[in-house]
Amino acid sequence: MGFGHRKLPARLLIGILLAVTLIAALALSLLQLRQPSSMQRIYSPGNGSGIVSSLIEGPDGCIYASTLDADLLAFNPDTTLRWNFKAVTPSQRIQPLAALADGRVLVWDCMAEILVLSSTGSLLRSFQVPSRRTPIVSPEGKVYALGPDAVVRIYDTDGQLSESFPTATYTGGYSPTFLELGPQGTVACVNLNEGARMFDSNGAQLYSVGWLSAHDVAMQLAGDGTLYVNCSSICKCGLRAYGMDGSVRWQVQAPRSIGMPQLGADGNIYLLTGNYSLNVYSPDGKQLWTYQHNGPVVYPLSGGKTAVAADSTVWYACRNETSASKGLHDLKSKLGRAQPALRKQLTVDARRRLDRLMAVKPGGKATREYRVPAGCGNDIIAAQDGKVYFSTEAGELWVILPEK
Repeated sequence: MGFGHRKLPARLLIGILLAVTLIAALALSLLQLRQPSSMQRIYSPGNGSGIVSSLIEGPDGCIYASTLDADLLAFNPDTTLRWNFKAVTPSQRIQPLAALADGRVLVWDCMAEILVLSSTGSLLRSFQVPSRRTPIVSPEGKVYALGPDAVVRIYDTDGQLSESFPTATYTGGYSPTFLELGPQGTVACVNLNEGARMFDSNGAQLYSVGWLSAHDVAMQLAGDGTLYVNCSSICKCGLRAYGMDGSVRWQVQAPRSIGMPQLGADGNIYLLTGNYSLNVYSPDGKQLWTYQHNGPVVYPLSGGKTAVAADSTVWYACRNETSASKGLHDLKSKLGRAQPALRKQLTVDARRRLDRLMAVKPGGKATREYRVPAGCGNDIIAAQDGKVYFSTEAGELWVILPEK
């Protein structure tokens, strides 16, 4: 028994030495990554109240985000805090929907309620909307809500119901699952299992389309009314473009996608695919360029979302599976079952150290890679002034300033 006691410190010492060696190797690899002074943290959570919602940008360049404690934060274009709105109770989860031209901000909460805030962050009014999913807001401030009865209801910012129209149910009685807004008041009602129906501003159906396959369908509605649909099933992968009359304008075969097609200000379609590449298509369906990561396998994060800047630089979050990760997994196994908390923390820390933000210039030949200090979070947006904002797993908000 005494001999067994003498062996335990030696095993721990070996584990510590391995940990120090691997951490040193990780530190060396991190030093090789570009970590410019232009990358700054502008919000750090307190008491676990981290960023949890999607980020949105207002017409004046203000950035809005909500926290776990039901705070809505507004940041000036210079990244300073403009104001902080607190919901009535911390359990009242909220997320920003839209910032209007007059400075008002529309917010959605978990109680199926719309909050209308002033330009200074004070509550002007609130009103209930029967909605299954998060409503959407037009540039004019109209709130579109899809109810559990498959009826689209349109409200003004005073909470007055201005109009409504029913949407036909799909096979088996399924109702649409979310909405997209098109030009001239058109509305696309989407059912991820079967297809989409397009309605005009008066609620009359313009056309109906079915998917290539009822599996992992993602879509985007462009400003000209073109409906881009991407199917990412194993058997049928492709990108289709539907015109305003419901006809197929073009379709291309594409590798299995990971996220939703993203539309750039240039009108091009950006798509992250299952072979870990970035593919870019023109509005007429021509593949303009592709970027394939050269190095360790890259797994896109944040649901495969991309952010396309005004200069057409494409930003996305990813995680590199490197030998350092394997080494830490080996260390975890060597430590055995005696330290489960340490093993778990090592795994989390290893993954966070391997999270990156990729910036791919048009053409895919020039790239830049940024290390994310606390693991990639839920969202990333490219602002009008060239700044890029992203959240982290630790609930922080960071900004990358444009290069001078």
